[in-house]
Amino acid sequence: MPAAGPTRFSPRPGLALGTGQIMTLVGNHAVAHAVRQAMIAAGGGFTGAYPITPATEILHLIRYWEANGRMPSLGYNAPSEHDAMSACIGASFGGVRTFIATASVGFMHMMEMVEWAGQNRLPIVMALSNRANAPLNIWHEDVDRARARDFAVELVAENHQQAYDLSLQAFRIAERAQWLTIVNQAGFFTSHSSAQVRVIPDDAATGFVGEFQPLLDPFKKSISKGGLTSPAAYPLQRAQNFAGWAAIPRTIQETHDEFGKISGRAPGAFFNTYHAEDAEYLFVNYGFLSGTLRTFIDIMRGQGIKVGLISGTMYRPFPGRELVNAIYQQMPQVKVVGVFDGTLDPVDGPIYTDLSAALNRFGREYFPQLPPKMFDFRFGGGQNPYFSVLNGALYRMIEEANRPENRAVERPIQQLDRNGEGPAVELDLTDVEGLPPSVTDAVILEFLGRGGLGAVSAAANLVEIVNGGDRFAQGIPQFGSEKTGSPTFGTAVISKEPITSYSHEGKRQAVIAFRPDLVEARHINRIKDGGVLLVNTSLSPAEIRRQHQVPDSVRVFTIDATALSLKALGKDFPNNVLLAVLAHLYPELISLEQLRARITEDLRGKENKIIQGNLRLIEEAVSSLQGENLA
Repeated sequence: MPAAGPTRFSPRPGLALGTGQIMTLVGNHAVAHAVRQAMIAAGGGFTGAYPITPATEILHLIRYWEANGRMPSLGYNAPSEHDAMSACIGASFGGVRTFIATASVGFMHMMEMVEWAGQNRLPIVMALSNRANAPLNIWHEDVDRARARDFAVELVAENHQQAYDLSLQAFRIAERAQWLTIVNQAGFFTSHSSAQVRVIPDDAATGFVGEFQPLLDPFKKSISKGGLTSPAAYPLQRAQNFAGWAAIPRTIQETHDEFGKISGRAPGAFFNTYHAEDAEYLFVNYGFLSGTLRTFIDIMRGQGIKVGLISGTMYRPFPGRELVNAIYQQMPQVKVVGVFDGTLDPVDGPIYTDLSAALNRFGREYFPQLPPKMFDFRFGGGQNPYFSVLNGALYRMIEEANRPENRAVERPIQQLDRNGEGPAVELDLTDVEGLPPSVTDAVILEFLGRGGLGAVSAAANLVEIVNGGDRFAQGIPQFGSEKTGSPTFGTAVISKEPITSYSHEGKRQAVIAFRPDLVEARHINRIKDGGVLLVNTSLSPAEIRRQHQVPDSVRVFTIDATALSLKALGKDFPNNVLLAVLAHLYPELISLEQLRARITEDLRGKENKIIQGNLRLIEEAVSSLQGENLA
């Protein structure tokens, strides 16, 4: 049973302990590193895919490695998602280690073959970068789509480190259990955001995953397999699957323990707990929001409110008995449970439903002890609840705990809104003591751009540079319609301590606008006193201040980065010019020397004139800058 108390994932939530080379990776690339090591262990394999955002980057990196010989697998670029999964089924039956990546409507398009692979016990590993559908949305909401019929093992990564660790473990789990195994991560919040990850050495990883041992070797015994079975054989096969399904939790636990021995990272195999041993109010969540909840719990604990967290990892099979045992035995003071469901459906959320059923089924063992009251809080499709919104959720849990036990109370669905329009209660952190440094000392910079201008790349490059030093950085992109010219945003967060939260509602040290028309009042209002508004424009700082009514407390700088870029490169790529200006304004965060090294590395393989053009750009940037207090 997972131990209660602060999570063993790290004494400082954010950067995992253990062995491995520290790399700054987006979540998709963390997954790709695990797949590469698994294929090396097998001496070859098969990767099938049809590109779909936000999972495409996984295959981009894998195809690059396959092309240059760093990954000994055969890559198949299919004409459709259905065809990609069908090819993976053929490869798995053919006796090779098999991997596929998808998301959202791609996952739904291949669903016929996904269930077929699961029910036929094929050990395929799938990376699912969760994304919403209908209407299309690039943000998370996939994890529960395969829950109705238990035909796939499902693991859920809370952060980048878990995306890597669980993907490596997934090959062992799939091949030991002989079952399709899916590793979920949140679209964009982890798939495209940047953070530090410890990647264990290839020899340790390949030794852990091991060679591929096919259950049926077609080269030794000829078999024929089709998509049809007889009415008599069907229930027999499903009965065998029932028995195999029951053994999966033990396989996951054993795999987790073995991975802990080689990596030094041994969080709970099924779920992790945080400050749960004396909690009166318990949050339950799967996925990226757990990081924000941990930071929020630190804030609430500083105010004397006993809040705890269960962050799930194994979603299918659902660890109902283990969760109920933990709640009743290890957390007997819990009064109210708040379940956070990453969905906006009009029916009870999937995690809420699963946990309610488990409390009803297994909670009877603790009769006459009453189960805790429960709330179902909803977020999804791009929502990233701020601390004030989480404070509103906790407020409702506390309010519910104080109601008379004999009073019948309707506990409605609480939809959380990223803009604070849902159950938000303003949270004033001004006089709160003991706040985590990632909240009090974090430097937040916001990049406002349009597709093709490099705003997201600028934030990612800044994060890459900072993570190479003595600070921690996290980069979170945000996209609109995925078209050139559509609004794109990038947020870079820098702290002296590891960063857990994906919710950054604090004041910005700087807002960097790649076009003046992107600057809105809400952006200016978020800039702290003494902070900077930097705009790519030919207008003067005084004109920008007047047009956008910028208060005197904010310093305004302008530079015609577009003109400089067109002159040096013949293209409108203002990102490195603006980063050079940041290096001038905030040398404690980034130096010109670091920026030069990053540009050279980032453009490696490009024509020398492109590299030299970008290097000249950053030299010219400071001399072209206009603004206050340039010294």
